[in-house]
Amino acid sequence: MLVSAEIRWFWEGDIPSEWDRWFRSGPFPPGGGAARVDEYLLDPRQTELGVKRRGGKLGVEIKGLVCAPFVRVRQGTLSGEAQLWAKWGSEAGLLENPPTVAIQKRRWLRKFDTAATPVREIALDESELPSRGVAVLPAEGCNLELTQLSLEMNRPKWWTLGFEAFGSLDSLRQNLVRAVEHVTESPAPEGAAALELSYPAWLALCARQYGLGRC
Repeated sequence: MLVSAEIRWFWEGDIPSEWDRWFRSGPFPPGGGAARVDEYLLDPRQTELGVKRRGGKLGVEIKGLVCAPFVRVRQGTLSGEAQLWAKWGSEAGLLENPPTVAIQKRRWLRKFDTAATPVREIALDESELPSRGVAVLPAEGCNLELTQLSLEMNRPKWWTLGFEAFGSLDSLRQNLVRAVEHVTESPAPEGAAALELSYPAWLALCARQYGLGRC
């Protein structure tokens, strides 16, 4: 089981150029960027459990909400209430029969070692793995991801920005806050109001708004 402190915002449409420039303003190009399709359990009646198959890989990832709010973040545009989640993996065929929704994603990732002083960014390659000879990922840190989302059947595009702090349970608050403070040394852009949601909550919203899963 892995635990994480997460905060995420969603906007409808394409990623604005000012947000893309801000996200890419670190010392290294972000990792990732390849398109993939993730398949999610579609259960709009609840927002505390997420089940997905990542990019057609074997098995599923299961995430459950443990505590909300877990820690409050106050950094201008990137202010909100982070949640504590736990994640498990399973190779059982848990998504063979339940209703699901396919989300096409193009994700870029930045990774930070928050145990370092000052916070240290890790160079990533197109597979979101360490590049430039970095052999070991940090035990305490935080991911920052920027993702373009496309719903099935030509429904409107969305994009999302999210922080996911990882490490020991006692360190998650500090890891998240240090990462947010580090990246907002260059303030995040202002713009249209964001929806502060988890992925299960966003999927529930889309199910209601677009009738996902209906014949």
